[in-house]
Amino acid sequence: MGILNTPISELIENARSKKDNEFKEVVRLIRDFKPFGRYDFEQPYQGELAQWLKGHFKNTQIEVQRGASRPDIVVNGIAIEVKGPTSVEALNIIGLCQKNLPETLQLT
Repeated sequence: MGILNTPISELIENARSKKDNEFKEVVRLIRDFKPFGRYDFEQPYQGELAQWLKGHFKNTQIEVQRGASRPDIVVNGIAIEVKGPTSVEALNIIGLCQKNLPETLQLT
């Protein structure tokens, strides 16, 4: 069946499935990321993570900060905000947010 004969609902579902898989792959890569060292501010982490992701997704971009609305890194439309170093309290909040994500967006 050619794309012109494919029902629009099927095209949308295929696009969603592809984006979900891509999102999960980006999450997996972030989890596998190991910075070269420990830093006192986030820019070195941002640069290293962007280079790591660029090795897997060629169109990875580091966005220029313009207020709080511009993400640090963008991979195929997936926005990534780098925060670090961070406190134990902040990590607990992140864990709570991840735990309460809808099942279709679970990162595990």
